[in-house]
Amino acid sequence: MEQQPRVPPHSQEAEKSVLGSMLISRDALELACEMLRPDDFYFGAHRDIFEAMFRLNGRGEAVDAVTVIGALERAGKLAAVGGASYLAELSVFVPSAANAHHYIRIVEDRSVLRQLIKAGGEIASSAQSGTAPINEILDDAERRIFGISMKKSEDTLVHIEQTAMETYLHIGELMRTRGSLSGVPTGFTDLDRLTSGLQKSDLVIVAGRPSMGKTTFALNIAQYAATRGGKKVCVFSLEMSREQLARRLLCANAGVDMHRVNMGETTEDDLLKLSESLEELSGANIYIDDTGGMGVADIRSRCRRQKVRTGLDLVIIDYLQLMELTGNTGSRVSDISEATRSLKILARELEVPIILCSQLSRGPETRKEDNHRPIMADLRESGAIEQDADVVMLLYRPAVYAAKDDPEALADNSAEVIVAKHRNGPTATVTLAWQGAYIRYTNRTLRE
Repeated sequence: MEQQPRVPPHSQEAEKSVLGSMLISRDALELACEMLRPDDFYFGAHRDIFEAMFRLNGRGEAVDAVTVIGALERAGKLAAVGGASYLAELSVFVPSAANAHHYIRIVEDRSVLRQLIKAGGEIASSAQSGTAPINEILDDAERRIFGISMKKSEDTLVHIEQTAMETYLHIGELMRTRGSLSGVPTGFTDLDRLTSGLQKSDLVIVAGRPSMGKTTFALNIAQYAATRGGKKVCVFSLEMSREQLARRLLCANAGVDMHRVNMGETTEDDLLKLSESLEELSGANIYIDDTGGMGVADIRSRCRRQKVRTGLDLVIIDYLQLMELTGNTGSRVSDISEATRSLKILARELEVPIILCSQLSRGPETRKEDNHRPIMADLRESGAIEQDADVVMLLYRPAVYAAKDDPEALADNSAEVIVAKHRNGPTATVTLAWQGAYIRYTNRTLRE
């Protein structure tokens, strides 16, 4: 027995109800023009009628049975849609436009289902042919499905009363929990006091010259947020392997000299500390991806999957200048700008802070001996980074610039986190201590 082809999801009644509501209600007209597009209608006649109304409304002209008939007649489509009699039928199909939003949602939902069926068929065809690399097929499949979900309309205009009330309640909650952090804790007391933790949707730039400890600083935050704050952290390392990062995390958490570990000079006491560190880190939600040459699209895809799979509280990317920049502008500054803007958008989409490590230019080296502290202008491609970042932290350790014959300066373990930009709070310089043997920053003690 021959199988009959399946009819794609649709609702003729809902489509007629939407068009009828648009003809009798200005509010329904505006709502439908905001939420729907011609291709959302299954029937060709309904697509043509909606498109005529959509164009008339876009030009600021009246939309009623007479003007729509005229527009369709000029386009040579009036007979094809059923003539003037069908427009008259639509105008009385619904007694009122009170349920217009409900009808619009039905039309939109059926359209999404049809798009999913089409995308699914194309994905299946691509997979069946097997001509493209598997990663390309997976990325294309995700792009298609996510593209459909992004097209689905949502109410984006929110009355100030709702937003103000939510903000007021949040302020009250902060007052009741005074002293606790509203964001992801870093473990650095003064920095957390300044920022109240890393805030949702923020793009946080951590910048410094080579050997200043950008990766270490970011990993220290990841470790504390996961082990002490119970947060779920994703680390994208474009410079170091996951084994190198794991070794750093183990030694920093255990307080074991990493050079001794690398040289095979570990003591029994060190092994005990490392074992305890391993147990603690194994129970922490830290995920590491050390795939080289990742671009924003790769990171976005992985983060979306991770958020669905386990949840996500913090993303760390090390570092910007090693990312694959896919812009076709021919200008590195423009490509960097596109990357940072995309990462800021991703932070908002995921509602998590993103720490983006970045190199500084040679500016600090070119200044006088006593003035090597970095400034915002030292950011490579600084205009784009500075514009998109919510927080900019510049790392500085005086010992890095100390003369080789000055043992006292070389032994200086002070470190500064210069918060040069803080979109929603004050700027300041936070002083930490650098423990190079353990590959970690720590809070300064009174003795230091």
